[in-house]
Amino acid sequence: MSTKIRLTMISALIVAGFSTMAMTSRVNLIGRHDDMTQRPVSKDESVISEGFRLSVKLDKEEGEVKQGDAVFLSITIQNVTGGTLYLFDSHPEKDYKISIVNAQGDKPLLTDRGRQLLDNAGNDYRRVRVKVLSGQEMHYRIEISKFYNLLPDNTYYITVNRQVFKMGTLDQFADLSSNTLEFRVVR
Repeated sequence: MSTKIRLTMISALIVAGFSTMAMTSRVNLIGRHDDMTQRPVSKDESVISEGFRLSVKLDKEEGEVKQGDAVFLSITIQNVTGGTLYLFDSHPEKDYKISIVNAQGDKPLLTDRGRQLLDNAGNDYRRVRVKVLSGQEMHYRIEISKFYNLLPDNTYYITVNRQVFKMGTLDQFADLSSNTLEFRVVR
């Protein structure tokens, strides 16, 4: 099978599968560090920019997790325009930068797996331009507790960022930020 046909088939599978995709993945630990404790905290609101809505939520609705339990972050990006938009896609840990701080503004310590990911942050193995149709959503589910040592008796704030194409271009990028989540780790 020729390379051109193989790439076309892979692209078609990727585009077709994104509308229902849910991935458990690694987290990009390199990201913009803003003072998230000053940002409005929201469980349900999402942020719209460049035609995309980016929102995050915890799998646990109550916003409280027990020390040692897995903490899953669900990320949704949706095309909210009436037209087609495009994204570059590699892996969620490359595309989505997760910023997490405690109430004092300190980042939690990385786990061994988190440090390993940080050491390999610059390695890109694939980068595909994905067509996102009007109304289409892409979903990702990431276990953030695999990458961060979340200590009990702490309140944490999480914001997810990613780059998207500026509206009407395929060569200029804009930063898109999600809502900020608050959750507490208890004993």
